[in-house]
Amino acid sequence: MIRRLTSVGALVACALATHCAADPVADDGEGATSSALSSRIHSSYGVTIFGGAGDYQRMACGLSSRAAQESNPYYAASSQRYGCKVHLKLTTRAGACVVVSTEDAGPATWVETKAGTPILDVSPAAVKKLFPGVGSIGWSDLRKNPGRYDVTATKTSLPLGPCSGAAPEPAPAPSVPDDEPAPAPAPPAGGGTPCSGDGACNPGNDGSGQICEGGVCVDGCRTNAQCPGVTSCVGGQCR
Repeated sequence: MIRRLTSVGALVACALATHCAADPVADDGEGATSSALSSRIHSSYGVTIFGGAGDYQRMACGLSSRAAQESNPYYAASSQRYGCKVHLKLTTRAGACVVVSTEDAGPATWVETKAGTPILDVSPAAVKKLFPGVGSIGWSDLRKNPGRYDVTATKTSLPLGPCSGAAPEPAPAPSVPDDEPAPAPAPPAGGGTPCSGDGACNPGNDGSGQICEGGVCVDGCRTNAQCPGVTSCVGGQCR
């Protein structure tokens, strides 16, 4: 694709050569200006395909589509949006993922208008990874199947080629209804009253003859105050 357009005729030719039309559509004058290519960046796009067998042409960032298929088969258009040779991570709703390099400009604004969605033109190898079994996708396919060929697109430093998609979201933890009390903690192994200190084993003003050991109230004492009645703490026991 020619890097600079020097006439209205050249702009029209560029728009027609932007690789998005599955159905032939005559140029009715739309896009024949310096803003013929869509430059707005979106978070998601409908995918179309270009650069297949017999579709060999020079691309805006230096390579031809034929050379790219041999040396760098994972490429895309939209250099007017992101710049040349920027890596984009493309992910489908199903989690298929591929990283492509921006090697060409496009699409024309009239193509996106007719498709009814922002478009990212990508190579056959990228489409094969994103939508297995799909041979071709044009703007008319996007118009007839809204959302079916959508991908999210983010800049990345990952190498070109297949990648891991978005990780599945973890299942939410079970919740307790507001009007239902939380279940009581299980009693400690071996029985006994759970405790966090000696005071929990000696409620009130009189000792119970128990102390907290290992999170459980057990018979014993450390001071006379922990012994009931007139008993005293002797050798760790109330007597």
